Amino acid sequence: MNKFFYLIISLLLICSTVMQAQISITEARETDADGVLVRDGQDVTLQGIAIGPNFRPGGQTFLLVDV
Repeated sequence: MNKFFYLIISLLLICSTVMQAQISITEARETDADGVLVRDGQDVTLQGIAIGPNFRPGGQTFLLVDV
């Protein structure tokens, strides 16, 4: 029973990850006529190139540039 449960959970996680479309940073920052973000509150997946040094010892900081 446990193996079946883990299989179902794994498949759901894989499907939810695959179903997210990658969008550009410009698309993620798109606003409507009132200046409100179009994708406000939505989870998005961005694709870009991370550049710059990490100045944060307790985590990561970087600049993400559109590809």
